[in-house]
Amino acid sequence: MKTATASALRSRLSNYLEQKEPVIVTRNGRPKAVLLPVREEDDVERLLMANNAELMELLDAADRRISATGGIPHDEFWRRVRKH
Repeated sequence: MKTATASALRSRLSNYLEQKEPVIVTRNGRPKAVLLPVREEDDVERLLMANNAELMELLDAADRRISATGGIPHDEFWRRVRKH
């Protein structure tokens, strides 16, 4: 994995945007950010969703409910979806 200082990134941003692997951005020798290549537009959406604490809490709570209750049958799920 490549590493770049914040000042190097600022001066050569277009070069770093061509990278095919993540670039760790450092300031004063410490990691501050990661520049990730986007292979598909869906990559951005997945990254944003994975870093959304509220969404992750909601999904974790749903997973716990499913584990505790066994969830609902497939047909029932789709019946409820169509109802709304």
